[in-house]
Amino acid sequence: MDLSERKHVLDDSSGLTDRARRFVQQHGVHVPGWMIEQHRLHWARAGRPPVAVDQLLWFQARWGGLVLPPAPGYDGGPLTLDGDDPDVNAHGILVTVGNPRSALPYGFGINAQGHFGICGMDTWVGLHASVEGWVESLALAYAARDNAGRVRRVTGPAVRTLTEAMTALTPLPEVAGLADSWWRSADALVAVQRGEAELFDTDRHLVGYVFEDLNWANI
Repeated sequence: MDLSERKHVLDDSSGLTDRARRFVQQHGVHVPGWMIEQHRLHWARAGRPPVAVDQLLWFQARWGGLVLPPAPGYDGGPLTLDGDDPDVNAHGILVTVGNPRSALPYGFGINAQGHFGICGMDTWVGLHASVEGWVESLALAYAARDNAGRVRRVTGPAVRTLTEAMTALTPLPEVAGLADSWWRSADALVAVQRGEAELFDTDRHLVGYVFEDLNWANI
């Protein structure tokens, strides 16, 4: 697999916004891990499907070893972005992209399209249409939290009411939202996390955040 065209996460051409690249520069660290060729040899010997191994290498070349601050929700997200366990199941290609920070009934992964999501024993929910979207959402969450005069957290069925009011809001395309997304109005930012609700098929796990009285200059 030719990885020469993969862009480093901090390259100007990486596709990340300036906000996200600053966030990674200021708060991210890289930890040692397996090299690309080690992954290639190990998973080939393990008999894993070559298409899934290629997807792991694609991920690892760009994100492997990156540690970011905990995410709001999903018990903080993966501790280290690190490819593992490439396979093909009923949902197609699925590659684990990091161990959870705490015990969870699901893991974090990417599929054949590079969507970042959560996966249970026989379920898969895409949160963002790219790993970049996950990182953008994380950077935006910290920027909004640090520059909001008021933050409201909404949970459960009340989030449905919140989303019904979003028709007049503008979605933020950089987060590449699927189950999770962000919107903005003239004076607020709104984030909604539907991933766990879809995975467990219950509105009890719906979560929404409203950031108000924002210092927009720092976001």
